[in-house]
Amino acid sequence: MPELTIIIVTYNAEKDVEACLRILSGRNVVVVDNDSQDGTRALLARISLEQPSVRTILNDDNVGFAVAVNQGLRAAPEGDVLLLNPDASIDPRSLDLLVESAAEPGVGIVAPIIDNGPTVAVLAAGAQPRIWPLFTHYSGLSRMLPRLALVQGRHLYRPALRRGLTPVEWVSGGCLYLSAEARTPVPELTERWFMYGEDLDLCRRVAEAGLSVNLVAGANAVHALGASVIASGGSVSTMWARNTYDYYCVTYRPGPLRRFVWRAIFSGGLWSRAAAFDLMARRPGRQASDLKDRAKRFRRHGLAVWATASPRS
Repeated sequence: MPELTIIIVTYNAEKDVEACLRILSGRNVVVVDNDSQDGTRALLARISLEQPSVRTILNDDNVGFAVAVNQGLRAAPEGDVLLLNPDASIDPRSLDLLVESAAEPGVGIVAPIIDNGPTVAVLAAGAQPRIWPLFTHYSGLSRMLPRLALVQGRHLYRPALRRGLTPVEWVSGGCLYLSAEARTPVPELTERWFMYGEDLDLCRRVAEAGLSVNLVAGANAVHALGASVIASGGSVSTMWARNTYDYYCVTYRPGPLRRFVWRAIFSGGLWSRAAAFDLMARRPGRQASDLKDRAKRFRRHGLAVWATASPRS
């Protein structure tokens, strides 16, 4: 099998990256640090001495996720690559499943089933963010009929999974396995976006190269959803929404009416979920603070797409 290199981008990830790297002991790892201001760099220096298979690239600025990943890709030898967030973890058995699945001819990207916590019902994979998948997701159609391909939504639900590989149009860059076969037609990530959007674009470009994008049943990972955003702060808190809209515009080149409909469905869906979380937070026995925080994030994301100008190119 081709050699595997794991690329991890860190930014103030002192609390997460050590546990992540311990699980990957013995694997070839490239850590690209985006000018962390906490103890991340001292931790990486120590781990590099203990684990010679861990190499580090230290940036003088926070250059963003895509730029840092591309630095890691250029430093990685030929072979498979796993993009992994420092606040994510994957067990060795699941990683072996990804390696085996990616070795099949015609497979470009594989990803595990990511557990984002008890309040997240959807999977970090699904259809590209076109109007119809957005509508089926936020209207609840894809949840009611998860196995019906016609109404497959922006995010998949677990009942839609198949044995072996489940074809999808995108998977999260938080744990994304890129086969050696895919690295020739798609050698790097698009650097238009600081963070978010590049995984959608990568999956689309791999599919356009004639290779498949899949979830792997039986492969599991855990991701502390939002930890990277909290570490970055500032405008990053709404970057997911703004960059998803920007990606939709530059990829599908919609006219004014379609842009309005897209934003109406996107924001309406998020605001309705924010209202639901507010109601859930009032029930006894619920973790009210977590639910209220999620409601606030949904409202911010819903508003952000209206405050984002439509790109010209």
